[in-house]
Amino acid sequence: MNVWITTAGTSPFAAINSIWAAVQHKKFIPGKVHILANEFVIEQNYLEKVVKGCEIISNEYDFSLEILTHCFTETDFSSYANLLESLVAKEKKAGNNVAIDMTPGRKFMSAISMYLGVGPDIKFKADLIYYHHLLDLSFGNLPYPLIPSNIRTLYNMKDRSQGGA
Repeated sequence: MNVWITTAGTSPFAAINSIWAAVQHKKFIPGKVHILANEFVIEQNYLEKVVKGCEIISNEYDFSLEILTHCFTETDFSSYANLLESLVAKEKKAGNNVAIDMTPGRKFMSAISMYLGVGPDIKFKADLIYYHHLLDLSFGNLPYPLIPSNIRTLYNMKDRSQGGA
C-alpha cells in the first residue's frame, strides 16, 4: 500500500495541493494518509480542511483512502521527530511504500522530513520525499487547478526529479 505523510498548517492548500498533484499526475496514489497537526491548527479547523481536501481528492479520482490524524506540540521538536519517525517505521515494517510531503509546516518539520528519507543512520527511510514548489507564493492558498502550471512543480527530493506536476 502507498502511504502519504504530511503536516497540516495554517495554509491548508500547502498540504492538499501536494497530494493533489501527485494523484492527478499518477505519481503516487495513496491508500492511507497520516496528517500531523499541532493544537493551534486543530483549534482553527485547518486540520479539518486538509482532511476534507483529501476526501474530495479520493472521491474525485475514485480511490479508497484511510485518513489518520495525529497531534503534536509545535515547540517540542523531539516529539515531532519521534512521531514522524515512528510512523515511517511502522508503515515500512508493514511493507508499505512511504512518501513524506515536506511542503507544509515549519522549516524544522521539513528538515526532519528530509532527514527521514536520506539520513545515514535512519533504519526505516521514507521511499519518497515530495516538495510542491511554487514560483509565485501569491498562489499558495488556492486549489491546485487554479495555479498556473508554469509556476508549480512537484519535486521528488530523494532523486531530485520533477514530478511533472
